[in-house]
Amino acid sequence: MKSLILSIVSFNHLPIFGSILGSIVLFFGLITERINAKKAAYILFILSSLGAGVAYFAQGATGVPAKNIQGVVEATIKVQEEFSSFTFISLTILGLAFILGLLLRYNSSFLTRSAD
Repeated sequence: MKSLILSIVSFNHLPIFGSILGSIVLFFGLITERINAKKAAYILFILSSLGAGVAYFAQGATGVPAKNIQGVVEATIKVQEEFSSFTFISLTILGLAFILGLLLRYNSSFLTRSAD
């Protein structure tokens, strides 16, 4: 039961709160045109996608104890598993897109430096 609570608190909500916080930081970075804020948002999105992967692959370990809790319906667990799959896929795409964005930003700044 302790591992169930730890998993729910730490990894299941990381993608949600990380994505929200990343959106706020990215919005702030776009308005103020601060590069460090944009980089921080990229990193938050990447961490959120990693957290989604951990939450997705840990769902089997948390699903078994959840079935033993009184009042939990099997259909509710199925809906959670389906939503978890969607979240994992979408945040994986998001994380890969932001990794690509960071790489392109780093490489473009490297390529545009003057040769002194």
